[in-house]
Amino acid sequence: MRIGASFVMISLGVLLSACMGTPGVVKTGVPGFETVMGKEWHLVELRGGTGIGFSRDPIDPEFTGVYTLEFQDGMVFGRGAPNIFRASFEQGRDQSLGIKPGATTLMAPFREPEGLTERDYFGYLERVYRWNISDGALELYTKNDRGEDAVLVYRLPGS
Repeated sequence: MRIGASFVMISLGVLLSACMGTPGVVKTGVPGFETVMGKEWHLVELRGGTGIGFSRDPIDPEFTGVYTLEFQDGMVFGRGAPNIFRASFEQGRDQSLGIKPGATTLMAPFREPEGLTERDYFGYLERVYRWNISDGALELYTKNDRGEDAVLVYRLPGS
């Protein structure tokens, strides 16, 4: 009986130590979602799907503050072109993420960056299903309005 209790205690200790690790790091080596939260991310690229293409590199300086987002306290908020948005989000297991339809201001844009309208941007956000951090960039996996895979790639300003 004593051997059985020792075995259970050792097994429990091994299990607990395996579950513990560096805070904010998922066992796969991907940082935890809390490393994403509380920071203003700027869209730098939209990849995937037929006819999709957006890059901040050639963007007009007039549009440097557009297509941003920040996750905080169960909410995501940011700026389109030119409207401000706010929505709730749900983070699930294995880097799953869902952004619910939210609210936006209702300003009419005089101009929008080429390659991505604000309406399309908000649609991509509502179809996000997974996130990842790769080379310091936040990647949000989504679908376009035809159901084709796309990736919204964000970076922190100055990175």
